[in-house]
Amino acid sequence: MKKVFLSISAMLLVGSVAMAQSNDAVISQVGSSNNSDVDQVGHDNYAKVNTNGDFNYTRIDQVGMDNDSRITQGGNSNEARAFQYGDDLVALQSQTGNNNLARINQIDGSDKNYSEQVQTGNYNSATSTQKGGDDNVSLQTQSGNNNLSETVQDGKDNDAVTYQAWGDHNRAYTDQKGQDNYATTTQYGNYNASDVYQNGSAHASDVYQNGNGNYSNVNQSNGSGSGSSMPGGDDHDGHGHNHN
Repeated sequence: MKKVFLSISAMLLVGSVAMAQSNDAVISQVGSSNNSDVDQVGHDNYAKVNTNGDFNYTRIDQVGMDNDSRITQGGNSNEARAFQYGDDLVALQSQTGNNNLARINQIDGSDKNYSEQVQTGNYNSATSTQKGGDDNVSLQTQSGNNNLSETVQDGKDNDAVTYQAWGDHNRAYTDQKGQDNYATTTQYGNYNASDVYQNGSAHASDVYQNGNGNYSNVNQSNGSGSGSSMPGGDDHDGHGHNHN
């Protein structure tokens, strides 16, 4: 009898642990020919997909624990992917329009990173990659058509904000390696381009472009520094560099 009681107790313990380590996935699809794929390995992960339209695709991969991924799509032929490999990661993606692409990669055992993408318009592309570090924040907002935004963070405590407020064919790239770096890029208009490279710690960059055909390049490394690009008109180039 003692062995039976022990077996029952063990079964109850295993059951309670399994319940405590459950993952949750919620998918809502309204429209035609939408496809959602959610894979969860670990425990206490949460995935939510809301799709309204036709021919939209979503994919969420979560490996670890306490990860949160939420995708909302309104329109047609949009694609959103979120890959989370670590713990306490947050990925939020919202698409309104047609033929938009959003990708969030939180990989290489990163923890406590936050990435958010908001796209309004058509044929916009946003990619955020956070790898091998903790407590990074990436925010990308696109409003218009054919805009491109890419952020790469490799380190910890880095913040990157890209705001393509309105316009078409704008491009913004931010690459942060190290820690405690901050970069913000704001674009109003058409055919503007910005490149920001930060390598080291405690750098700050603020790029603001208003008009058409502006280009800005910021390179910061080896210690503290700051760079900025001021407002420009048509066909004006703005450059921000490191100040040591």
